[in-house]
Amino acid sequence: MSTSSHDQTGFYFYPIDSEVINCLKEKLLGRFERLRLPAGLIPDTINPYSYDPLTLPKGDDFEHVKRAFFFTNKQENRTVKDGFWRASTLPEKIFSTGQMLGFKEEFNFFWSIRNETIKTNWIMNEYSVNQAIFSEDERKAIGNKIGSYIVCELRYESEYDDLSDDDVVDDDDEDDDDDKSE
Repeated sequence: MSTSSHDQTGFYFYPIDSEVINCLKEKLLGRFERLRLPAGLIPDTINPYSYDPLTLPKGDDFEHVKRAFFFTNKQENRTVKDGFWRASTLPEKIFSTGQMLGFKEEFNFFWSIRNETIKTNWIMNEYSVNQAIFSEDERKAIGNKIGSYIVCELRYESEYDDLSDDDVVDDDDEDDDDDKSE
């Protein structure tokens, strides 16, 4: 029986980019369990490219943290039945303590319905490792997986996620302005 991170009171998995790369490195080396994260936190049995973001199994914690992670093989074809993932950024280098650990590339999901393309607020980040962070022996042991095995982070960005207090209009203020103009 797998334990979700929600089963551990007060635990939410909200890593920074370098921590995601470290998870991938440890997975490639067969040492992911050493990180002592809850079982099933980053599943490797779900191919996120086989689903649209609404039907993708995201785990119990998605409603709380609005992020889900998956270990998977990199794919060139990111098309599903009713949509596709399109790159929205060039790969970004991820650094920690001056060392380039890997890359992050962002994709947006688009619905493709009756010859109409509709951009959504679903975002997928693909994280890949820089092979230079492995020793020669580690590179030999891992083989071709270094370049093809990735972590995908799925998230939904609502239009209200980035609003500051200055962006919120107080209904009372609008009424006051209307009163002054009369």
